[in-house]
Amino acid sequence: MKKVLITGSQGFIGPYCARSFAAAGFEVLAACREHVRAGETSSPVVMDIVEPDSIGAVFAEQRPDAVVHLAGIKDLPACEKAPELTHRLNVEGTVHIARACLEYDAHLIFMSSDYVFRGDRGGYVESDAVSPSTVYGRSKSDAEQRLRELGVRASVCRSGGVYANASSQSTLLTWAAGALAGGEVIEAFSNVYNTPTCILDLTRALRHLAQTGMTGTFHVAGNKVSRSELLSAFARAKGYADGQVRAGAYEAPSGTTEFSRPCDLSLDTRETCRRLGFEFMSVEAGFAALASDL
Repeated sequence: MKKVLITGSQGFIGPYCARSFAAAGFEVLAACREHVRAGETSSPVVMDIVEPDSIGAVFAEQRPDAVVHLAGIKDLPACEKAPELTHRLNVEGTVHIARACLEYDAHLIFMSSDYVFRGDRGGYVESDAVSPSTVYGRSKSDAEQRLRELGVRASVCRSGGVYANASSQSTLLTWAAGALAGGEVIEAFSNVYNTPTCILDLTRALRHLAQTGMTGTFHVAGNKVSRSELLSAFARAKGYADGQVRAGAYEAPSGTTEFSRPCDLSLDTRETCRRLGFEFMSVEAGFAALASDL
């Protein structure tokens, strides 16, 4: 039985990932900074990604075959305000994990982001040069570069807009579900695009990479939609009228320190789908697959 270590196991993606790997027959180790109660599908281990000794102790005892590295800071405005902390968690933490993977010959599956790109044209392929316009994006592109320099056996998975059910950690859909239920009309950007990723597709891809040992850079995402198209699809899936979502244009702030949003971070997934041997779901198909959980 293969053993997988999941960092950031208490975050949004972590629990879904643990269930997916356990269902496929992996022994799942859920890493977190503090002791937590054992989950139904995983065993908890205490590990701090910015403390090499903590990482080394876990690797020496558990000797995982694969590591799914999800931990880090992901709040974009918070990253803009704290670039040093962002670098420490997202870059230095990843380097510590990578060095342990090298020492114990573990396959590293690193969760990167569409924010490694500038976001001014979209349709980015895996081989496009990175050019991040945000602190968060720069931390992810720097981490990717360090992995290449270290020569670790790694799969770099870029994704964006991961969605699942309207849980407390899925902030956009949680907000939208509450607003729609209250009869509000939601105004959403019609000129901000990405390729939202169904959690079922993401966990399937991560599991496949761990099972096969495939390495390289992968774009794991759905179809290109605007924010208003995404929320309209969500409203329909929840049984609300399209009229409750109204399209509006995003205008970047000028003359302020407010976070400026990239307008097209969409990823081209054709090469990744060819390599993996399966397609990713559109947002409509994704919401249908998650219908019982929305």
